[in-house]
Amino acid sequence: LAFLTDGKAGMAALFLERALELNPEYYTLQSLLADAYLSDGRRREAALAYTRYLAADPQACDREKIERRIKALATAP
Repeated sequence: LAFLTDGKAGMAALFLERALELNPEYYTLQSLLADAYLSDGRRREAALAYTRYLAADPQACDREKIERRIKALATAP
């Protein structure tokens, strides 16, 4: 997580992708991965990661916030 705050979002995304490969049951990492993608300027990948998170957790407490982010990413130029 320090990579996200230190301006190394690409490295954070790499580590989070690997963590999810090793243990996909930690689907909550998808949200962090999406944040890393956003910080790295990868909007499409961020939207996909947010979507995977919501699909894995239908009862997510932050569902409305994430749905707004996905919508904003989809409508952004």
